[in-house]
Amino acid sequence: MYKYYFDGRKIRFYPLAVVYGEKIYGAQDEAAAERFKARLRRIYEERSQSNETEGNEFEAEVIELDMPAVEQLEKIEARTFDDAREAMAFAESVLSGEEKPTQEEINARVMLELAKLKAGVLNV
Repeated sequence: MYKYYFDGRKIRFYPLAVVYGEKIYGAQDEAAAERFKARLRRIYEERSQSNETEGNEFEAEVIELDMPAVEQLEKIEARTFDDAREAMAFAESVLSGEEKPTQEEINARVMLELAKLKAGVLNV
């Protein structure tokens, strides 16, 4: 399982995650994971005092997440994005092996084809 986020103009991967119930929270390192667990425990204890979670025990675990293959990681990290949605779509396509061109690549291909047509060179 991969867990990643859009950080300004790049995609970053979380190496660790805290799993609490059905939720998975990404963490950069052990210290961040322990802070998540402590925060979740405080929330759990506050809820249990108000009887919202009677009879349940607090269970959160830290797990290591998969990291992409070197080639995938290089492709993803080599690119910068202006839009989070485009960045996440690109990451998903690379990770699934169904890499789709970005709008910039499509535009570049169209411009190249137009330049070839204008120059009268068709099958180059």
